Amino acid sequence: MKVLFVFKLAVFISAFPLMFGCQKESLHSSDLATQNVARNAKVNKANALQEHKLKGKYTAGYYTFLPGAGYVAPNPAPGWYPGTATVGQINLLGKSKAFVNMYASFGPYGLQGIPASLNLYAPFVNELNQLGIAVPEAVAIILFDKHGNSIWARGKGIIPLTPVSATQVTFSGESEILGGTGKFANASGSYNFSGYFNPQDTKDVGLKVHEGTIIY
Repeated sequence: MKVLFVFKLAVFISAFPLMFGCQKESLHSSDLATQNVARNAKVNKANALQEHKLKGKYTAGYYTFLPGAGYVAPNPAPGWYPGTATVGQINLLGKSKAFVNMYASFGPYGLQGIPASLNLYAPFVNELNQLGIAVPEAVAIILFDKHGNSIWARGKGIIPLTPVSATQVTFSGESEILGGTGKFANASGSYNFSGYFNPQDTKDVGLKVHEGTIIY
């Protein structure tokens, strides 16, 4: 009887490290699972679309006037106004450039503009191609940097063009964001804009992006 008791005690003692080891392994596996869940949550949060404020302005640039059918000089329309903003900064892009294209005509309320595809103007297409950027036909505005990041947009509806003086025509409106490249791929949102151009000086232009919202 005493021998049997000693044998059972020896078996229990020999099994104790194995039991403790299994428990320790179970706790270790649980810790790893918790760490993996936390890590995956961080990755999902990093990859989730987030809303950002968008604003900035361009203080220098130039435009070209391409007369449309029936144009009579020195009228400002009908015709296309592809413009380039060369000096400016957007909060999410830093130092950047902008291309804008618009078709101007005389409507029921006077001089007006409608968005026109950037692809209609070869110099835009050529420069963007050098950066590896190709925009859809619907894009009439692009804000971009030298690293290949770009925001694509198009003005909504008819844009009033208001002659303030012989040397300044102002405009304003709202743009819908249609995507982009780099960190702005698949971006969406909208922003308000305003600007001006000088009908007598193609190097006297300005463009401002008022605070808007971009999701990417």
